[in-house]
Amino acid sequence: MLTIIAEGYDEPLDLVERRDQFTCEAFSYSISEQRTIGFITLLPQGRSLTVSSPVIGYVRVRVMDDAGTPVGTMTCGPDGRVYWSVPALS
Repeated sequence: MLTIIAEGYDEPLDLVERRDQFTCEAFSYSISEQRTIGFITLLPQGRSLTVSSPVIGYVRVRVMDDAGTPVGTMTCGPDGRVYWSVPALS
């Protein structure tokens, strides 16, 4: 099982933080061509999490395996662009 931690704001103008946690067996992700919005889809549930500006969706979604090891992170950067990153292999 994977653990998904999604972080955002309930009130973006007041910066009231929100943190939601989900579990799933697998996931897929996509980022728009303009890099202004991204989606992580939890499988097999089909639930989609949006990563974008604080007004639209979550600002960061982290994916971890059942041992707590990071698998990847989708983040909306300060420039408003969405990025997917994976941890460096050691």
